[in-house]
Amino acid sequence: MSAADGPAARAPDVAFAPGDIAVAPVGSAAGAQALPEPLCPLCGSPNACRPAATGSLGEACWCRGVTFSPELLAAVPGPKRSIACICRACAEAASASVDRA
Repeated sequence: MSAADGPAARAPDVAFAPGDIAVAPVGSAAGAQALPEPLCPLCGSPNACRPAATGSLGEACWCRGVTFSPELLAAVPGPKRSIACICRACAEAASASVDRA
């Protein structure tokens, strides 16, 4: 295990922006890789994140066309922010609750 694999290599504790994907801070943006986080940090179900599954940020993902509300993003536990993607079911449930308000 190299120093790059330790706790300092984790992404900072920040919220996602719409269309963001979890990326490991491995040098320049050209060298960034998707993190292998296959589960939703909110419900624990598979998040269907193609970049996380393949390790390639070049993969298309369902979440790139979705807007995540600040409230939904704030619900992600701190250690998983900017690390794990929210699943479609949680995103749709949050969207439905906003639509009903």
